[in-house]
Amino acid sequence: MFLKLFHIHFFCGQPMKFLVILNRELIFCTSYFKWRLNKSS
Repeated sequence: MFLKLFHIHFFCGQPMKFLVILNRELIFCTSYFKWRLNKSS
């Protein structure tokens, strides 16, 4: 499923835009999980 989406984005000629969005999501997720871990401990 993810690969299918990736190929659609890639062939639409927007691989960089997709990577930027993906990178932003990853940064948000990691910072969110770090925040959750700090709160729980």
